[in-house]
Amino acid sequence: KMGTSNTTNSRIFNLHLEHRINEKSTFKVGYENALRERFNTSDSLLNKDHSNLLQAQYNILLLDRIQAVFEHEQNLNFNNRTKPTNTSVGLIYPITEQLEVFWKYRFIQGTGVNRQSVLGFRSKVGENTDIEGKYEIGGITGDQRNRASLGLKNKWYLREDLVVNVSLENTATVDSFEIPTPSHQAMALSFEYLPDMPWKAIGKYEVRDDANSLQRVITVGGDMRIFAGFGVIIKLDHWENRYKAVNAGSQTRENYQAGIAYRPEGSDQINILAKLAYVSDRNSHIAIPQRQDRYILSAHSFWQINPWIGLGSRFATRYVWDQDAAFDEDVTTQTYFFQSRAEFAWNLKLSSIVDARYVYMHPLREGTFGLATE
Repeated sequence: KMGTSNTTNSRIFNLHLEHRINEKSTFKVGYENALRERFNTSDSLLNKDHSNLLQAQYNILLLDRIQAVFEHEQNLNFNNRTKPTNTSVGLIYPITEQLEVFWKYRFIQGTGVNRQSVLGFRSKVGENTDIEGKYEIGGITGDQRNRASLGLKNKWYLREDLVVNVSLENTATVDSFEIPTPSHQAMALSFEYLPDMPWKAIGKYEVRDDANSLQRVITVGGDMRIFAGFGVIIKLDHWENRYKAVNAGSQTRENYQAGIAYRPEGSDQINILAKLAYVSDRNSHIAIPQRQDRYILSAHSFWQINPWIGLGSRFATRYVWDQDAAFDEDVTTQTYFFQSRAEFAWNLKLSSIVDARYVYMHPLREGTFGLATE
């Protein structure tokens, strides 16, 4: 996520295992590794928050319709409070088959405010539609730990060959017990068209609006089978981030690709793929606007000569056009890449590979050659 004063990157990995003890109770264990990096351009400082968690959850049905939940999260990083160690107890009450209300009370390890209540609901509007809302009261250290959020996910099967996905999200306040998410509104709309014909199409539109910027993502793609073994692939991606501050500019990235593939249906000896791509990056959010355009042409092939010998090859060229107001003139570079790879299967236990590569850059007139075996 990018703003006018900082950039935030988050990478999260989750793993969960669930075991049903009996008809009334289940036990879950999990692991989460989350890394958040925030770069503040005002002071050029990079702040890192890393939470490394072990999780356990026990659910038991107390009455006919009331379920109790016991949870514990153990932060393995003792000096980091992004997600502190906490224990919670709660209740889940299904009002109907489609709607349930939940309440949790958390005990948070550490100083400052060390308790938090979470009240919310989950609803299944339709067979493929879910909605969830929650409000968190109290929190850890700081005055911005209250948060209200509302989300909707929907998948519509309009026809057997057409699927539409819709998701909406609204989050208020700037921090919470989870990894902080700025206040924003977001919407995503996508479709998959899979007719009973030799072609298909996909499309996606996303928009995200917050106090600092308005982001849009547009994706359109498809592939078509021309005749037996021969097909065409097209994909268009557009991303833009327009900042709301006066004269703050914008960032734009475009990636347009088209390719052809050939693989005879009656044989698996030959595979050929050729691709043409245009990639453009434009940035007027910085003091000196920049633009870089790249044109890329590549071709791959593989020939299985016989059951023991295979030969692969690749050729690619990239033309880069840099337009930077800091320089008196534009800068262009052309790069060529060649690769040849031979594979030998002497028997079921012994095989070898020889890989040769050559890279040449113009106008520097520099070349590099590499050879590897294994």
